[in-house]
Amino acid sequence: MRAEQSKMSAVEQQRRQLIEDVQALPEDALQEAADLISRLRQKATVLQEGEQEIPKGLKQLPTIAETFDEIRQICIEENFELDLPPRKDRPNQFVIDDVSF
Repeated sequence: MRAEQSKMSAVEQQRRQLIEDVQALPEDALQEAADLISRLRQKATVLQEGEQEIPKGLKQLPTIAETFDEIRQICIEENFELDLPPRKDRPNQFVIDDVSF
């Protein structure tokens, strides 16, 4: 039980840190992210509804790959790096600890 509380505490700290980092971003970057999320939601709505015909306004939207390329380029231009801590929730099957090179 104590370990579970510790994990929850660590997750909560990471969540709070992420919120602080996002709030520290410039307003124009936040607006770009909001616009991107809006476009992705529009696409998801169309896909979920299973419509065969895409409305005219949505035909001009970029693909998800193009959107991720745009995000990648913005991160490069803004010199943004997302630091992710190593996984600790379970063993990584792809790491061999007993092999030395």
